[in-house]
Amino acid sequence: MTLRIAVLASGNGTNFQALHDACTTGYVDAEIVCVLTNKRAAGVMERADAAGVEGVVVPHKGLDRDVVDELIVKELEARSVDVACNAGYMRIRGKAYCEALGGRNFNIHPSLLPAFPGAHPIRDAWEWGVKTSGVTVHFATEDLDGGPIIVQRAVDISPHDTISSFESKIHVAEYALYPRALKLYAEGKLKIEGRTVTITEDVEEPPWSGTLPPGLRA
Repeated sequence: MTLRIAVLASGNGTNFQALHDACTTGYVDAEIVCVLTNKRAAGVMERADAAGVEGVVVPHKGLDRDVVDELIVKELEARSVDVACNAGYMRIRGKAYCEALGGRNFNIHPSLLPAFPGAHPIRDAWEWGVKTSGVTVHFATEDLDGGPIIVQRAVDISPHDTISSFESKIHVAEYALYPRALKLYAEGKLKIEGRTVTITEDVEEPPWSGTLPPGLRA
C-alpha cells in the first residue's frame, strides 16, 4: 500500500524536496499528500506549489499548544495521512499530537543524538570543537529530540572545513538518510521495542546518496 505522507516544515523545504524526490522517483512507495507549515511565507510552500503538493497553513501565534495540536491532527486525518515527517518544523508538538501520531511521526535532526539537541545543533557542534557530528532520524515524541533512534550517519569535520562547508556536508547526509529511513518504514523493516529500533533487513541507499537529490540540483 502506498503510504500517504504529510511533511511538516517551517523553512526552505530542502528535506521536503529530498522526500518528494524519493517518492516521485519510485525509491519509496509513498506519496506526499500535503505540506503543513506554521509560516505562510515559508520557502517550503513555494516548493510544494511547484511540485503540485497541497500546502496547509496552521498558525500558532496566540493559540494554546493543545488547540494547535487538535487543528493539525484534524488536517492530517482529513487527508488520510499515514505518516508525518517533520522536516525543519520549528514548533514543539504536545501530548495529544504525539499520541495521535504515535509510531507514525518522524523527525530529522542534524546531529548524532543525544549530542547537541535543540534548535542550533550544527553551530553547537562546531563551536564545541567536535571532530565528528552527523544526522539522526528518529521517531518524534513529546521529548524534544528524544524519541527512539531509527538511523544515524556520521559526518566528519576536517581541518579544512569551515562552518559553511560542514553545514553543507550535514545537509547532503540528511538528503540521503531521511528517504532511507522512510523506505525502511514503508517496507516494514523496522522493529520497535521500547527505545530500541532494529532494522530487520536493510535497504539500498537512494541513487543520489552523497550528492544532491534531483530537485535541489541547479
